[in-house]
Amino acid sequence: METYIIIDYSNGEIVNIQRVKTDDFNMLIKNIAKQLIDKWDIEESDFIITHENRTIYLELPISKEDYEKLKQYGLRREGKTAAIDIPLYEISYSNSWEDHQIIVNMATFIAPYINERVEKELVEYVKYSAEES
Repeated sequence: METYIIIDYSNGEIVNIQRVKTDDFNMLIKNIAKQLIDKWDIEESDFIITHENRTIYLELPISKEDYEKLKQYGLRREGKTAAIDIPLYEISYSNSWEDHQIIVNMATFIAPYINERVEKELVEYVKYSAEES
C-alpha cells in the first residue's frame, strides 16, 4: 500500500492536509472527485480536473528508504541535487473567470507522499499556484 497526500485549499488558505493509504491511486482520485462534485455549484463554477508532473529538487545524499520511493518518479541527478517528477492532480470545484484567467476559490490537490520535505514543498506550491490563479 502506498501513501498519498490530499491538500484542501479554500479562498487563499490551506484548510486541511491528510495522508491516506491505498493500492489504487487512480481510484483515489476518482473517489475524491465524486465527493467533490456534490460541493460543486453547477450554476456558478466549472468543475475541472487537471494533472501535471511537478518537479521537486532534493538535497543529496538520499537515504536508501527514500531512494526506493523516488526511483519510480524519474529520479535523476541535476548538478548538486536530485530531481523527481511527482504526479499532482488538482480538482477545482469553486472557481470563476476574470479576463481569460481562472480564479480558483476551492480545490483539492492529490499527490504521492514521499516524505515531510516533499510534502512541505507541495504545500508551498499549492499556496503559490492558487495565489497566481
